Amino acid sequence: MSIDLQKMPKLGFGLMRLPEKDGVIDSEHLNRMVDAYMQAGMNYFDTAYGRASECIGCGQCEGVCPQHLPIIDLLKDASAKLDA
Repeated sequence: MSIDLQKMPKLGFGLMRLPEKDGVIDSEHLNRMVDAYMQAGMNYFDTAYGRASECIGCGQCEGVCPQHLPIIDLLKDASAKLDA
């Protein structure tokens, strides 16, 4: 069966609940999930307000992140992939 993605309504990939491993976000698993979603031709990510490219690199988010994620680097990578 062929799906015409131009006629398909947007399907959102929800990023509000992320996979965890030992209480920490499992970045490798998340990357595989996002890659599979994009390879399937989908491109709508349901995230918080704003775009990854709007990050100013102030570091406030990293200082309070309970998962100790390198948020600035992750947003730069997401912006490179999604805004290209």
